[in-house]
Amino acid sequence: MPNKSVDIIRPDTASVDLKLSSVASVNFSLTATPSVNVTVKNTDTPLFAPVINGVPTVSGVIRVGQTLTANAVSVSANPASTRVFRWERSDNGTTGWTTIQDSSTYTIQTADELKYIRVAQRETNSQGTTIANSASTSQVPAYTFLLDSFATNVSTAFSLRKLRASYSGNCIQVTKNGSDFENIGFSNNVLDTSSLQTFAGSDSVYVSKIYDQSGTGSANNLEQSSFSAMPKIWDSSSGLITRNNNPSIEMDGSSFLEMQNEITQTDDLAVFTIGFATSAGRYFDSSDQTTHLAIQSSSLDVTFSSTRKTQALSNDGLNNQYIWWVCRDTGIIRGRRNSTEYSTIGSGTVSGSAKFKTWGSGNQFFNGDIQEMIFYSAHKKDDAAAIITEINGFYFVF
Repeated sequence: MPNKSVDIIRPDTASVDLKLSSVASVNFSLTATPSVNVTVKNTDTPLFAPVINGVPTVSGVIRVGQTLTANAVSVSANPASTRVFRWERSDNGTTGWTTIQDSSTYTIQTADELKYIRVAQRETNSQGTTIANSASTSQVPAYTFLLDSFATNVSTAFSLRKLRASYSGNCIQVTKNGSDFENIGFSNNVLDTSSLQTFAGSDSVYVSKIYDQSGTGSANNLEQSSFSAMPKIWDSSSGLITRNNNPSIEMDGSSFLEMQNEITQTDDLAVFTIGFATSAGRYFDSSDQTTHLAIQSSSLDVTFSSTRKTQALSNDGLNNQYIWWVCRDTGIIRGRRNSTEYSTIGSGTVSGSAKFKTWGSGNQFFNGDIQEMIFYSAHKKDDAAAIITEINGFYFVF
């Protein structure tokens, strides 16, 4: 850095402070009398490489299809540093870390199953690069396909996740205006939300069809031909409709979907569903309203063949996400909410035809959102706890 010369002419005091930045040396030519004391001060802050004050953290659900977020810790550096988050995976969570991508968020992929993930906070300036690694996440669990384990007696199955490994169809059909339609499939075994976002652009998106994943050989899809009655899945302002970080279909009290062919069951049967109700309404219904599952503020109402059975709920059935199972077992109505089992709902038995036609209801409309519904032509009481455990393992309800 070049030397600098400073002339002091007719000082008013006998001493002068000079504050000079980035000066290696200073030559003074003093042309004043009397003599002057000169003090040179360098006001620069020393340059130094970034210092990361701790380690970053990772937030999010550790499961394929879920998005993780990197949370930075504070940094000291001069000059200021630039930041990059680098996601890495490892077979054992300790060694052998390999780079996945650089970004502030990361959506867990199928390739991450049974592996561990961490994020590195990298800070760089002209003086160097400093790296701090987060703790390893827990092991990413392998994705499970519910119907690969519980396919016996399944009638129809609807979900925003993939329910069987061999299913090769789409998840839903959507529209923005009721006239132009788009099929949306799966990515990493869950609804392909990237394709949905691309289709949405700046508009809201509504579901016109949910495809049956039962694999029974005769698909019985849920459909809605009236645009005004289609439930929403993407909002123009807030984006993807979700519940507990998972895609969800929003019923607004006037929307519902209908099966192509109404199911009629005269013997044992079971229904599993997961949803969030904001007011009293029916999760499913029949075309003649003789069969339905209704959630009230303090009770679960099950009606088969026009016979109503009621189960009081110990806390509100509304404004919470629940997994429900109801069945008819040799005429006895049974049920379960999350981990709470109701060995009998109401007294006596119920016979006659039970019909299933709609997701939601065109009669006592459903307000809230639903993510999954599976119908069986058997009571499934021996599998109910295991099925609910599997559903909960994906949705993390309780």
